[in-house]
Amino acid sequence: MGRPASPKCPECGAKINKDDTFCESCGKKLKEEVKEVKEENNVQKTITKLKNILKKADIISIVLLVAGLALFIIGLSYSVPDREFSFYFIKEYVGGDAYNGIIEASIRGGEIAGSMISKAVYTTGGIILAALGLNRLNK
Repeated sequence: MGRPASPKCPECGAKINKDDTFCESCGKKLKEEVKEVKEENNVQKTITKLKNILKKADIISIVLLVAGLALFIIGLSYSVPDREFSFYFIKEYVGGDAYNGIIEASIRGGEIAGSMISKAVYTTGGIILAALGLNRLNK
């Protein structure tokens, strides 16, 4: 078995020590060469890390994230009806203005409550789905 080859100057090919800053033969600066190789290795390591992250990001995570954001936006834009009502909402006169007002208020209250619940379900569901998607991406 032979000895390991000693490093050589990239410019003139003369033997150099690994700690030399300049080649004693031609004066070529050597430390920059080492630094450039290290930077290139760092770039390769970064690319490898990004590829590993993308491998972890499966399609289900992305679908969950997009669906969650869509539901959240729908929830925020969901409209709640006006809280005002008039006695002319009910087309048929049942008996007494007070009775018609109570019925109309009950119907309007049901519409408002249903709208608010729908808004809350969409928004909360969107947040939960988006959180699940992000959680899967970070694994």
